Amino acid sequence: MIDLHTHLLPGIDDGAKSLEEAVQIIRQGRKIGITAICTTPHLSSSFTKDRAEKIMENFLMLQERIYEEKIDIQLYLGSEIDLRMNFDSIKRLPFFFINQTQKYLFVELPLGEFPSFTERILFSLLIEGLSPILAHPERSLSKEGDFERIEKLKDSGILIQLNAGSFLGDFGKKIQKQAQRLLEKDLVDFVSSDAHDLNRRPITVMAEAFKMVKKDSGEEKGVKLFRKNPEKILRADNIETQVEIKYF
Repeated sequence: MIDLHTHLLPGIDDGAKSLEEAVQIIRQGRKIGITAICTTPHLSSSFTKDRAEKIMENFLMLQERIYEEKIDIQLYLGSEIDLRMNFDSIKRLPFFFINQTQKYLFVELPLGEFPSFTERILFSLLIEGLSPILAHPERSLSKEGDFERIEKLKDSGILIQLNAGSFLGDFGKKIQKQAQRLLEKDLVDFVSSDAHDLNRRPITVMAEAFKMVKKDSGEEKGVKLFRKNPEKILRADNIETQVEIKYF
């Protein structure tokens, strides 16, 4: 498995609190079969130059520690960008894109909200030649029409990432059903852990969700969502998707 959405950088946001905890989370991931992890700190309006430097410093520190402890896992850097962020102000950051692909980037909706300007922001990124990934939208769907909006975004070339914990009911039954419905409608491009710590939001949900998706949707679908598509993103390859450009 490959996990592209995590919050493992120690002391950066609401994820791992220490270097030791981050290393333990990575060990957990390797134990369940994860071979590559991308750590994706939040970028929001409170972002500063000092924080950018701290992100790079802590990533290199964590990468060095993984090497020293001979943990057989690849570590990559990206970010999770608030939809309301001024994207132009941060495009030159080395972690704006996932693994410096110059293509793929995570965009996060406000928690529990699906703003009316979502399509405009995401489409503006598309016409710049970028490939935005909408992070865990299942946690922001509140009404029937929201599913139609997701379908239109997907048809337009936006990629969709769901949280592994959503399939397991970690965020409640409603979100679990929404994740399952998105999967059934073939609106999911890949699944990530969105791991934050060792216990409350653990990386181990990946193994449980992988097993569940394979059981419900088949081995081929499971491998595609948990390994093949994430691998393509790291390499900046194209993800097979229906693309029909729509003007919002």
